[in-house]
Amino acid sequence: MFTLGVYHLSSLMTTGIFSAFFYIRGAVFCSYPSFVFISGAFDLASWCAGSTTNILITVNRCVMMYNTNLNNILFNSKTIYIWILLIELYHLGVLFFVQPPLFNSLEMTYVVNPHSGYYADTDGIYHIVWASVHNCTDFAVSIVAVSTFLIVYHRKKNRLAEKNAVFDRQG
Repeated sequence: MFTLGVYHLSSLMTTGIFSAFFYIRGAVFCSYPSFVFISGAFDLASWCAGSTTNILITVNRCVMMYNTNLNNILFNSKTIYIWILLIELYHLGVLFFVQPPLFNSLEMTYVVNPHSGYYADTDGIYHIVWASVHNCTDFAVSIVAVSTFLIVYHRKKNRLAEKNAVFDRQG
């Protein structure tokens, strides 16, 4: 949860504080190229790492509810650092190797097309493939993880209700 908080604070800094600065100044990529590029990279990397951390937490809760012994194997005090390391490596990989979105005050957000508001991207030249792959994967895995959680929760609740019903009949 601490790791997730760090990623959220990073995202809030780029989408809140830096975006406000860029918007007030009327900035586009050419106004502050390095700053806009770095803030876009941090924004995308923090989003990818934060959403991956959310999935890991959901999987942890599913496994905990399904089987505590398996949860103790996968998420004990030592292996949790391996999970955090993997997510941080993913964060750094996206930060350094994926083309970031760039802030554009005409659009009031981070956009893929650096010429947004001036020239339309009619040919679809500007596209961050990794962001699309990550978002589709995040969406699909989230649905599976939350559905699994609901199924495991429902089954566990029914088993407990059956045990309580047997106990009530014996009384």
